[in-house]
Amino acid sequence: MDDHYQTLGGSEDASRDEIRSAFRRIAREHHPDVSDGPSDVFLLAKEAYEVLIDPDRRRTYDSARAHERKIEESKRKAQATRDSTARKRYEQAQADQSQTAEVLRMNVLLNSHRFREAENVARQILRTDPKSGPAYAALAEAAMVRGDLDSAARYYAYAAQYSPENRVYRDKSIAAQEALLRREQSANPDSVRRNAPIALGAGAFVVLVGAIYVVLANEPPVLPSVRPIAAWPLSLIFMLVLAGLSVGAALSIGGALDVYDANRGSAVMRVPPATALGAVALLSFWIAVGFYLLVGVTQHAFNASMSRLIAAVFVALLVFVLAAWNLSGEAATETFLWGGNLIYVSAAAGWFVADSLKRGSG
Repeated sequence: MDDHYQTLGGSEDASRDEIRSAFRRIAREHHPDVSDGPSDVFLLAKEAYEVLIDPDRRRTYDSARAHERKIEESKRKAQATRDSTARKRYEQAQADQSQTAEVLRMNVLLNSHRFREAENVARQILRTDPKSGPAYAALAEAAMVRGDLDSAARYYAYAAQYSPENRVYRDKSIAAQEALLRREQSANPDSVRRNAPIALGAGAFVVLVGAIYVVLANEPPVLPSVRPIAAWPLSLIFMLVLAGLSVGAALSIGGALDVYDANRGSAVMRVPPATALGAVALLSFWIAVGFYLLVGVTQHAFNASMSRLIAAVFVALLVFVLAAWNLSGEAATETFLWGGNLIYVSAAAGWFVADSLKRGSG
């Protein structure tokens, strides 16, 4: 492996500005446009710069470089002493390097929302190292995405047990156990039978009343210069938000949605799917639905609570599209295209608020 730090003439602790300055210095001397000599020096410097200037690539390179040093050190000891212990250390270093590479690949797959492949890699790691905390954490992440809180809590517990120095695993294990306990407390059959009809009926009532109000108010557009929603009256905007809050709260109180903690947070992924879905829905509900269906179908990652929430938002949206049709065809089209954004984000907020109130009352 080429030593990128030596290539640029810098130290391992060099800052990004120092790396950038070192590359510019070499480029001024060896760039093909200014030098008649061979361009190998410039090409090596360019490769080193591209790796070290990117934080993620630099971390991966530093990890691989550190493991390569360990392997080389083990080799030298084995050759010098021909000691069986040294040879075992060398073999272990090779195994550690291979496993570290697999853990890195597994985390990349998770962050790319390729859950099935990440799970396969995690299970391969566990076959060679049954006490791999990162592998159990990856399995927990995939289970959490699907709403399988039982499996997630169990895997997080294993991850915390086998990697006790990792505080994130420990915190996620505790959070998963608490969420599991709250799910059991809120899943009381008598409570669900008593609350579900009232809550779901109240949610549907708010949606219908909101749609009727939009029709009867028949207000003029409030933002005619804003092209995507130029035909929307203020009453429609307000009622879309109110309907979303009601839908999320009603589904949560009625037991149709899991505890909110089971669908957020991550120990490994930078952006969990639920968070990504909400962010995309701010821009386009339909793109968010497409993203959810794509990940669900290709990665076997459908989540019952998220599916129910999306379905309820879709039904509420259709109700308001019909109401907007009574105002104008343009208002109906705009509502169909952009109304889901407001309803979905408000529904997620309603879910969170209702679940927090249930936690407080519990």
